Amino acid sequence: FRRMTPMRAERSILKLVEQFCEEEPPSFQWQHLRGGEQLSTLNSILALGVLRHTSNANSIWCMACDSVHSVAVEFCGNGTYRAYCQEVGFFVVDPEDLRVLELDLAALTALIGRGLGVPPLISAEEILPRVLYRVSFPRFGPYRTRVYFARCLDRVGYFAQVYSALEQHRDHSPVILVSTTPWQRVHRELPARHALVSLSDVAELRGQRLKFSEDAFLTKLRGEDVTFRAGGIGYVFSSGFRSAVVGDQKYKFTKKQAEVVEVLFEAFESGLHKMHQDEIMGRVDSSQRIGQLFHGHPAYGTLIVGDSHGYYWLAL
Repeated sequence: FRRMTPMRAERSILKLVEQFCEEEPPSFQWQHLRGGEQLSTLNSILALGVLRHTSNANSIWCMACDSVHSVAVEFCGNGTYRAYCQEVGFFVVDPEDLRVLELDLAALTALIGRGLGVPPLISAEEILPRVLYRVSFPRFGPYRTRVYFARCLDRVGYFAQVYSALEQHRDHSPVILVSTTPWQRVHRELPARHALVSLSDVAELRGQRLKFSEDAFLTKLRGEDVTFRAGGIGYVFSSGFRSAVVGDQKYKFTKKQAEVVEVLFEAFESGLHKMHQDEIMGRVDSSQRIGQLFHGHPAYGTLIVGDSHGYYWLAL
């Protein structure tokens, strides 16, 4: 076999983790794994902590003869095992081959979270058992983005559950779904302002950590990726705030409306988030209330939202 360079080896490790994650259930017998993969790659995945030993198998594939069949294993004492093949009789079984390993989804989501800057003591929230996890709420460029992890999205039943859960948990933020399911195998649309990325397309394994590409996330948010069918899920404002695109929705504003949007956007950028309408209208030198200025405008109640106390903010 050709020796793999470090970058190729680390990408191979991440692709194999994706492959494991797409199995249902994601559990494997060590003998079967080492028969199909390079031992160094498997040991690297074990070192990541995303595979855990759950039990021992009571049978193995017979490696003592030329025919393909399984044989029962018996314990001989002192940590030794043997199996019987009708063609060759008894033979010694390596205890390692009996190990049953399972992908530790909590450890995998923690690995993803650390790569996105989540503190070690904060765990991903399991939204759907063993399928959908809410990982973090990072900022990519100007975009505060909710990041989820999901698996097995090419299974119809799982996708329907994930879609429903995302709808139930949605707010006004764009959402990126990091998945071990290749996007080419997901033939259904996600909710509005949701985008799907494959883990190995946006992350690289560097030693024991994942390093994510901010540019890959920004591409989805801005809609620059032709593989994403529904366009961008982020937002963009013109230099004078007379127009805006939020997700797939386009808005146009009058000069005075644009001044209000600019003030609200500055508040959003500064972290203040909400502003009282008296302060807003004082900044733009208008005697109108927000509701009067935006009466009948499609942005009012969708992009520009408020509460009963007179505070308003941009729902970005």
